[in-house]
Amino acid sequence: MSALRYLTQPGGSLETAIWVQKSTLCLLAAFPYFLYRFGRLLWSATDRWNTWATWFTALVVVVTLAAPRLPALNESWPGWAMAYAVLLLSQWLTLSGVTSFQMYKQAGGQPAVVRKRMRMLSLASVLLSGGLISVVLLSAVDRTVASTTLLQPMALGSAVFFFAGFAPPAALRRIWRRSEDERLQAAQLGLMAAQTPQEVCAQVLPYVAASLGGWGATLVDGTNALIGAHNVDPEAVDHATAGDEKLAGPG
Repeated sequence: MSALRYLTQPGGSLETAIWVQKSTLCLLAAFPYFLYRFGRLLWSATDRWNTWATWFTALVVVVTLAAPRLPALNESWPGWAMAYAVLLLSQWLTLSGVTSFQMYKQAGGQPAVVRKRMRMLSLASVLLSGGLISVVLLSAVDRTVASTTLLQPMALGSAVFFFAGFAPPAALRRIWRRSEDERLQAAQLGLMAAQTPQEVCAQVLPYVAASLGGWGATLVDGTNALIGAHNVDPEAVDHATAGDEKLAGPG
């Protein structure tokens, strides 16, 4: 991201500089697309959205390879260069925006560590998009302000959040799991005082549902008879277990 402000600067062999610029811009366009493809594993995106994202990214890549060298930031930009900048920004902001929103939204029902990691990735994408917007909009006024005041801090913050999302340190994971560990300890203490199967279910099932990212859980015996349920309609459980299939885990 920090190299973005140098993409339009001339220097060295003109032909080499043009292809370095084109290659970098293609990678820039591919990043939000690959982030979208990764994020859609966590939610059910429609075929129309997937097709649109692929073709939109392909269009940006084709236009990038076909276009002449972009002028330097301190040069006059012709209409085609402005149109290209709008196209690239639209593709980046749309895909990264959809991915960030869906990651943050879908994280709500996940276990603590998964939820935190998804939201770290969401915030990282938002910061990266903010840095891109700032360098494009403010470079026309003051490139130094755009780079040192906004772009570099946002790029650094985005890198930190991406690291925390993809490979969080063990100490950070322990902090994120603290609330679930406390619930587990409370469930263990409750089990020691439980006298009936229903009391056991009341202690265990809420923890099981939360740990697996579910909203409900049930416990049945070997004959599919319902022992206990948490946030699940007992009639729905009886209907689901009417056949030979066994119902276990989150509801």
